[in-house]
Amino acid sequence: STLEIINGEFTGTIPSFSENTLLRNIDLNNNDLTVLTPLQTRNLINLNVRLNSISIIPNLDGAPNLRNINMSQQSESVDVTYTNGAFRNLSRLREINLQNNNIKTSDIDNIIRDLYNVYDQYGRTSVTVILSGNEPPSSNEEIQYFLRVLRRDGNWSIST
Repeated sequence: STLEIINGEFTGTIPSFSENTLLRNIDLNNNDLTVLTPLQTRNLINLNVRLNSISIIPNLDGAPNLRNINMSQQSESVDVTYTNGAFRNLSRLREINLQNNNIKTSDIDNIIRDLYNVYDQYGRTSVTVILSGNEPPSSNEEIQYFLRVLRRDGNWSIST
């Protein structure tokens, strides 16, 4: 099933949807949502919360089948932060778009570490990751190594 509320006046917190086990698509694009609760929807495949005011990327372990995540272009007044481990176990991942979210370098580095885990632990290849419009990843050896491996060996497309 699909939940679609776009270009609306929907405000506040996105619930965990733990009671809706059949939910496969959530499209809450262009509202004024401020909180994304850690989702508890095992069958969820697509999450689109683009153009809102969400400030924290929560842990998404409760949605292990997520393939596509669009959290791009949150409000300019919001600096988006990343919950360590949020993407670490997304074994079916295909695309993450976090473009233009004022994400700081330390959080970008943690995102890259967690995505490297998806590649290393689950063998996930050919994933698209859009991180442009945020602070760049650090130049430290570990992060640069992870980026090289993901791009070269994992065939990941990562824009920073």
